Amino acid sequence: MANCVNCSEGMEWLGFVKADVFESQLNGRPTIDIVLKCPHCGQEYNTFELVENLTPVGEF
Repeated sequence: MANCVNCSEGMEWLGFVKADVFESQLNGRPTIDIVLKCPHCGQEYNTFELVENLTPVGEF
């Protein structure tokens, strides 16, 4: 389990803030800007992921 960098509490899950899809200026491919937050203090965490790397729920 990861600990929050702000409050040091364990994070078994993260709260959803936003997920925006846009065309990357670096490679022209659809990318998701994902923002999640600590359930204890609200510290936000951000990452970018290519849409093509996602797996639909239920697909194996």
